[in-house]
Amino acid sequence: MTKDKGQRTNQRSLVCTIAALASGALGLGIGGFLSTSGQMQVCQTHPWGVEQLCSTWVAPGAFFRGGVTGLWVGTILGAFAAGVATHQPLSSDPEDEEDAIAWLEIQARIEAAARLQPQASRTLTAAQTRELLLQLGFSETTIDRAMLPPAEERGELS
Repeated sequence: MTKDKGQRTNQRSLVCTIAALASGALGLGIGGFLSTSGQMQVCQTHPWGVEQLCSTWVAPGAFFRGGVTGLWVGTILGAFAAGVATHQPLSSDPEDEEDAIAWLEIQARIEAAARLQPQASRTLTAAQTRELLLQLGFSETTIDRAMLPPAEERGELS
């Protein structure tokens, strides 16, 4: 994985985080306001003095409940929207495409060889696999690239 890819991933993570926090804060305000407004409707049925006490008593709890709900919903929706907005195609790197094509070629040739020898064992060691691929016409560099573990296992993704 190149340094450029890692930097793009970090930038995308930062954008998604900021968008999630901003939409969560907006959701907190809107959710708290709507919940408080709804609870205030209940207090309007009382006489004036009792209405003021009811509003004072109900408002903080209503704002807290609505705000927490709005915070969660806003954060999740904001993160999802930012992820969709910053989504990138699978790969535009020719080296990644070459690796994918090499894997497909290897799989196709192994399947073809297995069809020619159906009684053969399907479990091969790494050395046997390498030898088979050399016999099938693959170069050493293609085999070496294809036999590398995924980037996650090599510790190249953060």
